[in-house]
Amino acid sequence: MKLLFLVILPCYLFASIVPADYVVKESKVDQVIVYSDRALVTRTIKSINSPWLKLEALPNNIDKDSIKVKAIGANGKAIKQIIVGDSFYKNTLPVDVDEKIAKLESLYLDKLTYEQEIYLLNLENNFLRGITYSSPYNSASQKFLIFEANTKTLEQSLSEVANNELKNHLEIQGLNKKITDLNNEIRVLKSELSKQDSRRSQKWLTDVFINVDNKQFKKSSALEVSYYITNSHWIPQYDVRCNLDPKKGIANINLVSFGQIKNETGENWKDVKITLSSIDPTPLYLPKLNRWLFSEKREEVPQEKGSPGMFGNFAEVAMDAVAPQASRSAKVMKKKHARRAQKVALAKESEALSDMVAGRGGAPSPMREGKFARDMEPQDDMALAPSYKGSQSNNNVFTTRRLTSIYNDLLNKINVVKQNRQIESQFRPYIANNSRITPQKRYLNGKLPAMQANGRKLEFESPFLFSLNTHEEPIRIPTTTTQLNGKLKYLIIPKKDPKAYIRTEVANRSGKPILGGEANIYLNGDLTSKTQINTTNENSTMLFDLGVDELVEAKRVVKKKSEKDGMIFKKHQVVLTIEIEVVNNHNFPIELELKDNYPKTPNEEIEVKLLDITPKPVQKKYGIIEWNKRIAALSKEKFTFKYRVTHPENFIIGDYDL
Repeated sequence: MKLLFLVILPCYLFASIVPADYVVKESKVDQVIVYSDRALVTRTIKSINSPWLKLEALPNNIDKDSIKVKAIGANGKAIKQIIVGDSFYKNTLPVDVDEKIAKLESLYLDKLTYEQEIYLLNLENNFLRGITYSSPYNSASQKFLIFEANTKTLEQSLSEVANNELKNHLEIQGLNKKITDLNNEIRVLKSELSKQDSRRSQKWLTDVFINVDNKQFKKSSALEVSYYITNSHWIPQYDVRCNLDPKKGIANINLVSFGQIKNETGENWKDVKITLSSIDPTPLYLPKLNRWLFSEKREEVPQEKGSPGMFGNFAEVAMDAVAPQASRSAKVMKKKHARRAQKVALAKESEALSDMVAGRGGAPSPMREGKFARDMEPQDDMALAPSYKGSQSNNNVFTTRRLTSIYNDLLNKINVVKQNRQIESQFRPYIANNSRITPQKRYLNGKLPAMQANGRKLEFESPFLFSLNTHEEPIRIPTTTTQLNGKLKYLIIPKKDPKAYIRTEVANRSGKPILGGEANIYLNGDLTSKTQINTTNENSTMLFDLGVDELVEAKRVVKKKSEKDGMIFKKHQVVLTIEIEVVNNHNFPIELELKDNYPKTPNEEIEVKLLDITPKPVQKKYGIIEWNKRIAALSKEKFTFKYRVTHPENFIIGDYDL
């Protein structure tokens, strides 16, 4: 009796967790804060008119430890208790499933009407084609029926018949097009309804029961429920909108910041206020620090049979010799029983496998589950359309009886789905404790804001309300616009490209960091290129490449001269002269940055010596020569440098990379 009581008591306590009298409340997502690996969702529940409220069918990937409930417009003591648990939803149906069924029935009836109209129009055309004109002359009686007829009246009659037939033909074409459109809608609806009978829709979802003192809530009062949910993140993106003033050498830049948000949480966000954050949210619980104990594990090292010990294997042979005969017989019988049991097990396994292949016994196969396993595949409704070639029979008409047979088959499948609308009486309560399972961090991706911000907290609020359904394409929302100004500079590396590239260096005066991300470059309103922005702190500089200027060009000429040096130890010398000419075709001066290089070598037998550089460069580190020069309007500027390469005569340097 005591044992039975101990078994029944936990079941009773488990059943009493869920309140029997509650009101299911609809909630709206009002605000979402998106982080690098999760989102903080805030919902609002209005019309608090019951002591127990149920917020049902939330996604199961929410962090249940993070669920918070706040009373708005009421005393904080009005909230008494919160119960969080997982409920098993079997074949959950969307809200509009009844509307889809009614829509499908309406489409079938419309199709039936169009089919009947086509049938009648074809009958009329057959009648028009069968009209005959016979003479009333009777040769036996020599009597004539007098009627007035001439070619004009006959032509009018023929034209009227032809026009009516053409009118009917065009109307039939229009009806056929309507039937084709109806068939497409029917296929889509049947496909959507067939998916509702899928076993993939069986899943655990989260329910939240809230116990409140509803007498303390006013009409304007509400409950605010917030929680963290995984599978959502954002990355920064930018539009660099540049307006150039080449005469003054200034670039005015509007840096428009965006956040590209991805929502795979399992819930839809409709008309919500979105905030983007770069920091990892603070956990609700401090993780528990448990005792750390080392465990000792001892294992006996098995000694191989026959391995020589102190007495070799003499002791083993001696023990076998003096062992009783009965003991050896018992060992033999035990081995025989084990072999016999193994054979029986193998035979049963083989028989079960044969039954499974033949389809006998065991769990029913999916092909033998009857109507539950039949897929509601969209049928080809065009095959049901009547044929009007030749004689028309009643069997070819699309009748109500044929519609009923098709619709009833579909309705039976929908009724099976409707029966699963009720939630199973399985409720798995979640007991919160002082341990927190954090979502898997996605910070290994360098594009995410948590990596770009280097631990700093930056938040950006959306200026408008946005909608983003789960598993849809990511959307971009604007956050801020930063005004930047910088001086224009032309960069030319003629060894790689003779074109002149415009760039500007600007300082970040916005008072907060600019996170790294992809950027589109707009030059005077036109999209010209894409670039990557690196994270830039306050008062730091950032560099933008703004495209090519066709009115500034460079020309590079290489002159190579070879000669020998030395009488005994002959060496080969090569003198190279590089001449660069830059032309400015603008009617205003430009600031130019020019780069080129000469070789370096780790080989002691190869000597490279820089002989001459004109004009004097800004720097020449690591073999890279850099000039900064202001070039006047409509003028040219020449840059030259010369170097000598000396090496043994038997050395071959094939590629000078000139």
